[in-house]
Amino acid sequence: RVWKERNTCSTLRYSLQDEEYDPRRPNDYDIVLQEREDERNQRRLEEALRRRREEERRMREERERELARAAAQQDEDATEKRKRAVSTSAEEVMKRRAAMSRRSGPPPSTQESALSSAAGSGEATPSQKSAKSIAQKMMAKMGWKEGHGLGKKEQGITAPIELRKTNRDRGVIVKPPSAPRVVVLRNMVAAGDVDHNLNREVEQECNDQFGKVESLLIYEVPESLPVPEEEKVRIFVKFEEPDSAKKAIQGLNGRFFGGRQVRAGYFDEKRLDNFDLLPRADDMM
Repeated sequence: RVWKERNTCSTLRYSLQDEEYDPRRPNDYDIVLQEREDERNQRRLEEALRRRREEERRMREERERELARAAAQQDEDATEKRKRAVSTSAEEVMKRRAAMSRRSGPPPSTQESALSSAAGSGEATPSQKSAKSIAQKMMAKMGWKEGHGLGKKEQGITAPIELRKTNRDRGVIVKPPSAPRVVVLRNMVAAGDVDHNLNREVEQECNDQFGKVESLLIYEVPESLPVPEEEKVRIFVKFEEPDSAKKAIQGLNGRFFGGRQVRAGYFDEKRLDNFDLLPRADDMM
């Protein structure tokens, strides 16, 4: 019996010795610490990813703003170039007119030679011009109006036939000048009311009602030039056919647009091509 008790005590002692704490052996506390460290590392990684996405979004928005500013600047530059191309400065206009006014005709001593050279070159002499005015008077008696065609529906020629003398008793019929194709519209809008929609609206209406429009130009007279209010904005419409220009004058002259009475008339095509758009005394009659 004593031996058995001793044997039991030794066995218990050995068992307790086997279960003693060993710091080198992993336990639950080490596992908890490792899990907490893994969670902290995961949160750091997620925070770094969030900051990176936020930085990329901020840089992308900054690039988009820069592109928008660059596009707006390009539009402003293009608009300014168009304004400079359309608006002629008052100084340049005055210089051009001063240069044209300095060009005087031939002196009295050379007038006879000029007349003879004009006859030889085929240019119209004063007698031919007077004959032309007589033809115009005859056509006016038969119902013709300047700028309108002959016939009941005005489908005929718009200018009288011109005769040019080759010698004392002979002459040739000269082809009448081509009918005008350019119409100028005045008093349609006030100065400062021109916008990008006006060009499109006028061109669309002319195309739909009168005929194909070849080109359209809106010109604002510089404020430094003293011109009547109705002449400050001039709209030049160039049609492909003269009949379209005639219909446009008949349909637009005297018409009211936005409370303003439009004035429509012919305009010299050469002046339009040379960009001589300022109103003259004969334009404002």
